[in-house]
Amino acid sequence: MIDVKETVLPETDHDFAKKFGQDSMDKLTKAIEKSISDEKKLRSRQELENKVLDELIKDNKMEIPESLIEQEISLRIQGLEQKLGPAYNKYLENIGKKPEDLRHNYRELAEKTVKTGIILGEIARREGIYKHTHNKEEEKEIIRKTIDKLVEYATK
Repeated sequence: MIDVKETVLPETDHDFAKKFGQDSMDKLTKAIEKSISDEKKLRSRQELENKVLDELIKDNKMEIPESLIEQEISLRIQGLEQKLGPAYNKYLENIGKKPEDLRHNYRELAEKTVKTGIILGEIARREGIYKHTHNKEEEKEIIRKTIDKLVEYATK
């Protein structure tokens, strides 16, 4: 044996609660419970949204232009390259992939993303939610409202 260390836990008292922005341990406990509850609700909502979208994609057999799929794949790879910067090639080496392998791996996700976008766009138009915009925040709000409408229909 080289080294034995003992873990020393802090006292869970008023000062401990203050470090987390709460006046007391009771308030800290309630804040943690609320955070956990909110996280569970969010996760449950996301699972429902994904189920609804998956069913819509499954039920809508549409032909998607290859150019849209390739564009989505390229956007994903560009995002990864930007995120990793100079480490991108090392990343590919570490996972044992070539750029064309990565393109192949992204294909299914790209198809799903494009189909989802087409379906959400059509629903947004039919529901009067859609408006042409280049503002990312407005786009996100349109998508959120459309998904909310889908979930509302699915849970009626």
